[in-house]
Amino acid sequence: MWFAVHGYLEGRPDWLLTVFVIPFLAVGIGLIVLFIRQLLLTAAIGPTRVEISDHPLTPGERYHLFLSQAGRLKFNVLEAALVCEEQATYRQGTNTRTETRQVYRQELLREEGFEIQPTVPFEKQCEFTVPSGAMHSFHAQHNQIQWRLVVHGRLAGWPDYQRAFPVIVRPGNGKGRHE
Repeated sequence: MWFAVHGYLEGRPDWLLTVFVIPFLAVGIGLIVLFIRQLLLTAAIGPTRVEISDHPLTPGERYHLFLSQAGRLKFNVLEAALVCEEQATYRQGTNTRTETRQVYRQELLREEGFEIQPTVPFEKQCEFTVPSGAMHSFHAQHNQIQWRLVVHGRLAGWPDYQRAFPVIVRPGNGKGRHE
């Protein structure tokens, strides 16, 4: 870029160099714009805080969830869900493939059409029960069962965002003490 600009300033433009540099300049400007947009989005959303009444979780048990979302945002929808994903890694010929599939999703909280003020975070509490027949968290070399609390926001004028908080579900006996 420096040589192309320097050539123009001295009255000896190098057109081949200019044609070569333009795509790189466009990509560089695009990356800077994306970086600034992501930085603004991260700063605008603010921290998401999730607290649960006990951990690890046990199938069949009831828990309290507290969600706090800070920032200066206008939400179309904010939702929190308990999600279980199964992950399997296997070989197919000489390639190793990993597939992830959501096997359970329970919506815990859903709020629509509200705005968060900069000085007062959005805060909400709810209760949830881990299903009594739920598979416990599990991690092996080729298989994994992973539970997470997922907070998803659809914002007015901004891209959607999602934040996930891993939780552990221990093996249960099929019955909870609250049944």
